[in-house]
Amino acid sequence: MEKGAGSWKSLALGTTKSRDDTHKKFEYSDAFLTSNWKLFHDALQAHRFYVLHQLLPQYGICAA
Repeated sequence: MEKGAGSWKSLALGTTKSRDDTHKKFEYSDAFLTSNWKLFHDALQAHRFYVLHQLLPQYGICAA
């Protein structure tokens, strides 16, 4: 489940809404740093960086 009660996002940010409020400020929690939601997004960002800046250039491909 992408959003809502029980989702990784809900557990990480303490929200149960299925839609984000653009003005909502979430309170910081130390548990956020080790949450599946944050770790997944960190890994996704690292993977994208690797593919764009290390893997593809080895084959002469520039994707920006």
